[in-house]
Order: sequence, then C-alpha cells, then structure tokens
Amino acid sequence: MDIPLLKNTLSTHRNCPRGNCVSNDLAFGDRALKGAMKAADKSGAQFVIVIGDGELETSKVSIKRMSDGQQTESSLSELVGSVSRMSKEK
Repeated sequence: MDIPLLKNTLSTHRNCPRGNCVSNDLAFGDRALKGAMKAADKSGAQFVIVIGDGELETSKVSIKRMSDGQQTESSLSELVGSVSRMSKEK
C-alpha cells in the first residue's frame, strides 16, 4: 500500500465542495493500537481506519465504526464509499 497515496486520498476529502466530506486525522508512529483507539474514541471519531502490517500486505484497510464496533475491510480506492455506506447503516 502506498502511504503517500493514502495521505493524498484522505486530505483530498477534507475540503470538498459537494458536501460529501470526510474529515480525518492521521496518527502515525509508535503509539499502540489500543492507545490510538482510546484517543480516537476520546476525540469523538465516528470511524477508525486501521492500516497495519496485515493490511499493508493485502492492500486493504480495516474500518471500524466506533458507535457499535462493527468492522469491515475495504480497498483504498473504495475507502470513502465504504465509510459513507457504513455511516448510513447506523
């Protein structure tokens, strides 16, 4: 998976003119997944996108809906559409 492409994909959707926006924040570094999830929950994030070693190998991302813990996989190219569908499933 191309991390610069991921950053570009996410930042492209920060300021979108059609009201189909996805605000996001990226957390890189040595933070453990548990700590990152706690920080996401505390920030009020609706979704968390996890890209670990397994996801890098398969070129997929894991998306977790924080309200109920539902988790699914998506390709990077379908990421925004997948989050949009999950947000409508509530």
